Amino acid sequence: MQIVVSVFICCLLCSGCSRQESGKTQNKASAPTKLSHYSSSDLKIDLTPDVTKSWKSVRIQILDKTNFLTSECDVPIGGAYQLSEPSLRIEAPVFVPDFVMRNGTITSQSNQLNNPAVKIVAYQQGKQIFNGWVYGRSQETGMHPRFRFMLADVTRK
Repeated sequence: MQIVVSVFICCLLCSGCSRQESGKTQNKASAPTKLSHYSSSDLKIDLTPDVTKSWKSVRIQILDKTNFLTSECDVPIGGAYQLSEPSLRIEAPVFVPDFVMRNGTITSQSNQLNNPAVKIVAYQQGKQIFNGWVYGRSQETGMHPRFRFMLADVTRK
């Protein structure tokens, strides 16, 4: 059990620190009943259609550590939102309501909000500044030298 937890933590740290420009999601052929694709850190994401069709948007809270101002934005899952102040573009390509990782594959154990997580890609002035997972139950994720990204809420379709 400790080995599984250690591997899980290492994978999360690696995916949270990824700053690759090639963070585009690519579809990979899979069984017709599943939606599968790869994230920028090459971890496979495998979600059932029930999960992908159930969720509309995520509310992301952004703390600017330089002036301690907080902003919130509702980002459509699979879409983006442009904030004017601070000037950020926030994308939310993937949402997982009950996040779990098994054998290098991220999936959801259920369609309930037991362990919610969202993949966030943030851009400032066109430059990618963050590419990683933000978790609903942990306030220590989504860290950047200037900004802190938090999953505040989720909206069902």
